[in-house]
Amino acid sequence: MDGSTCKIKQNYLAASLIMKIFIIDGLSLDLGARVGRVISARMSEERYGSKINESYYNDGQFSKIDLGIAGGVSYRINSDFDFSIRFIQGVNTLAGLKESSYDDPTYSVFEKDSRGRHLQFSMGYWF
Repeated sequence: MDGSTCKIKQNYLAASLIMKIFIIDGLSLDLGARVGRVISARMSEERYGSKINESYYNDGQFSKIDLGIAGGVSYRINSDFDFSIRFIQGVNTLAGLKESSYDDPTYSVFEKDSRGRHLQFSMGYWF
């Protein structure tokens, strides 16, 4: 929709369960799952510069749980340090309007398939 913007900010507490498959010494393929619980969520929508809608988590427009499938690679440099990169693809829809807007019962500011996608970089220290 021209002239409209929708900004969504969601904060989650999340945990991952990752299996490491070692390919060669120090290099592993990481596969697993991630589950997150929304702590706060806010959506603000503007149309031609005027705020027309603001929603919060309690409005029921945001999913309480974020489920995802994770995959990536890790490399352990030595006995103390490792680095990893992972991509996490959500499997459930994160948000959707429970009421219609703009006098159109089919209108939604979200795609029908609004799922989370995360790119995660990490560095670990083993002690």
